[in-house]
Amino acid sequence: MKSFLFSIHIVCLSLMPGAPSRAEAKPGINEIGSPFIQNYSPHDYDPKAHSQNWDATQDQRGVMYFANQNGVLVFDGVHWELIQVGNNLPVRSLDVDQNSTVHIGSAGELGFLAPDASGKLIFHSLTQHIPEKHKKFGLIYHTFATEKGVMFVTNDTVYYWSGDNMSVSPIDAMAQKVGNAFCNKIYNRIYCIDYSTQTKVYVLSEGRSKDLTAHLNPKLHKLSTILPYPNGKALVFLSDGHTIIFDPNQTFHNVEGAGLMAGPPLPKQVVDYLNTNRTYRHPKFLD
Repeated sequence: MKSFLFSIHIVCLSLMPGAPSRAEAKPGINEIGSPFIQNYSPHDYDPKAHSQNWDATQDQRGVMYFANQNGVLVFDGVHWELIQVGNNLPVRSLDVDQNSTVHIGSAGELGFLAPDASGKLIFHSLTQHIPEKHKKFGLIYHTFATEKGVMFVTNDTVYYWSGDNMSVSPIDAMAQKVGNAFCNKIYNRIYCIDYSTQTKVYVLSEGRSKDLTAHLNPKLHKLSTILPYPNGKALVFLSDGHTIIFDPNQTFHNVEGAGLMAGPPLPKQVVDYLNTNRTYRHPKFLD
């Protein structure tokens, strides 16, 4: 338990303005036990790339992919490369599946990365599989690769790719404007927190949503974020620094409060950070 909280504490603090990286540590500071953090500015990566990155993921080889405003930014630990999507379209979201295929959500475009005849990674569109009346859409705010398929999510529609078929489902009214929500994939379920109120949480599945707010019962405190927790559970952060652990398999039985228990309290630095900074993505990277 302590190691889990410690890792969250380090991640959050490392993102705070003015937090020194290991390379910037002041002389005389004991660095034993400190994680190695390497910071890269826009000047360090591909000159054709934009300074804005929206999302990130990593394949099984350890190669990292970033949803850049000018395309897909790829980093293998040494070299940077920018992969163009469509006609220099911005990439808003991406995710990697169990076969290390990277799926891309852009503006009016969606697809995946695959090597060409020479072995160079290029973008392959999937829009030809979308029914004609649904081919016009805006930003793909969220892309989630699950065991069953890939969800490309706009503000009001889910485009679901099964590997050989693209189905299209309008999102339930309760979950509309999902683009303005914090969503996270937790053990192949997609959970979203409504940013407009920060009091609603729902699970999204192929265009259908299920409201979990009554089960979590946040009462007076707003929901901050939701992250994976061991043994298939989820950890919900509240604005007052408390946390809730719940087992979705029990909660889904519609038993009020089933599977809920109080989680460990958060360090004050983490609480302050989460209350003053809107979290957007929580990608998991290999050590």
